Amino acid sequence: DPQSSELHCGMECDRTMALLNVDEKGRLIVSGVHRNLYLDAGAEDELGEKEYAKQALGTEDDGFRLDRMPTQTCKAEFARIDPVDPALGAPLRERLKPDQPFCYGRDYDAAHLDSHPDQLTHTIRVFRGPIELASFAKGGDPASWPSGADIAVSVTTRRNATEVTQSYSCDGEADQWRCVASGKTSDFSCDIAAKEIYLRRGANGTMMLANPNSSLPIIDLCSKTAEGETASDDKVYRLEPMPQSACTP
Repeated sequence: DPQSSELHCGMECDRTMALLNVDEKGRLIVSGVHRNLYLDAGAEDELGEKEYAKQALGTEDDGFRLDRMPTQTCKAEFARIDPVDPALGAPLRERLKPDQPFCYGRDYDAAHLDSHPDQLTHTIRVFRGPIELASFAKGGDPASWPSGADIAVSVTTRRNATEVTQSYSCDGEADQWRCVASGKTSDFSCDIAAKEIYLRRGANGTMMLANPNSSLPIIDLCSKTAEGETASDDKVYRLEPMPQSACTP
């Protein structure tokens, strides 16, 4: 922020980590720290209110003033307290190949929907099929994978059993994919350039999908409802690998 000299630091799935600034003594000021800093996106929903409160940072864990320390000291401490979870496996750019299809999805049963009354999604599929593979083979660069990769997302909702499919164009950002809605499968009456979803690896072969800003076709992407942050309980999905036949017609 050029006005305040603050640095806005983000995390995967378009989450905010904190704001950084420097005081007159050269100390680093860390503010606006989110309670879910060390938890997965969607942890509050998956853990439940009681367990989330136990695992999340405290309400007063904010406003830190940090003195300068050797870089190696910080690296060693970080490796000690937050080791990489081996269950995560390889990042998506390694797990998924430029010339191979994939299919991930989830079907939500009546019990889940009853316990999440604000969730619209009934079924969801994320995939690359023949169309997406052909598009990358024609114009993509395997050396830059996954940048330039197209994916498709198909959904049904509790209000509409008819499947709706939306295409997205992806770029790699660290160990996640940032995927922007495209007009390849639909005609839009609005600018959809800001409609983004995020994919990253989940534990035990799953895929995490984040939808922070109403960018899935569970609603009309050009409607008033789609403006701003996702209002419904459809922000984060943990998707399981599925047979390709479950995704492509």
